[in-house]
Amino acid sequence: CLKKNGILVFTLTDTNDLIFENSKKIGKNTYISNYQNQKGVILFAVKENAELKKYIEHFTVIDAGFFSHKLNKKLSKHSVFILKK
Repeated sequence: CLKKNGILVFTLTDTNDLIFENSKKIGKNTYISNYQNQKGVILFAVKENAELKKYIEHFTVIDAGFFSHKLNKKLSKHSVFILKK
């Protein structure tokens, strides 16, 4: 549990990210990666901003954004969040 006034910094993979091409869905928003050196990694991603909001509604958003780049001509995209409890 994050303590009161604690800061949480994290990235969230976009479901259109290249890592999902060979990933298998194992639950709601949960996937297991089969991508190159990340085989077996469990991934969590949401498709809609409205769904993401319910996960962070108990935090104050200090900053949020995204970064993306292309690897092997395929898009890699992640959202970035800095939140305060």
